[in-house]
Amino acid sequence: RVVRAAASLDERNTRLGQWWGRARAGFAISLTVLVVRALLVARRVAGPLEVAAAGADRYAKGDFSHRIPVSGSAEMRRLIVSLREMANELDSRFRLIFRQREEMRAVFANMNVGILAVGPDGTVMLLNRAAEQILNLTSAATGKKLESVIRDPGLLDIVKDTAATDKPLEKEIRIHAGDDDPALVQVHSARMRDDGVEWGVLLVLRDVTRIRNLE
Repeated sequence: RVVRAAASLDERNTRLGQWWGRARAGFAISLTVLVVRALLVARRVAGPLEVAAAGADRYAKGDFSHRIPVSGSAEMRRLIVSLREMANELDSRFRLIFRQREEMRAVFANMNVGILAVGPDGTVMLLNRAAEQILNLTSAATGKKLESVIRDPGLLDIVKDTAATDKPLEKEIRIHAGDDDPALVQVHSARMRDDGVEWGVLLVLRDVTRIRNLE
């Protein structure tokens, strides 16, 4: 009986060892399958995500003509479609803004009165052709301090006085521009301010020398 019990115990241990070996092998196979499936899922998610991120980066740099390929899961596809729609809308808005800006530039450049905009720091912000002719300046004056390109104290005083008041000013002054006789210039000026932000002074210049000489 003792021999039989020992043999039975050995047989049981052998079977237990075989079962444990098969269990470990099955567990290893299952774990391997899970890892492979996880890697495949990660690749399917990461691929479209990387493409979407690259496309969003191009949009951020202003390249709205780029079209992100639609791929990936349903959520990823919806995200990419939303990005493309956003890019289309931004592209349309920027095109409209650029077109309106060019139209305003054309109107501004061809006005028969001089337009001069001076920033709060005294820098020439805008200057059209008529103002260049009246003040004997060139477009190179834009971005420079007004007092460095115009020596006429009358015009400088108007800019200073306008910046200190909320009321528009109107005055006629004689401007010595170049070697010609001084021109009689009618100046309308106003302070530019929006929501408490100071933008400087806007001046409208009109050469009235001939008109006054005929009066």
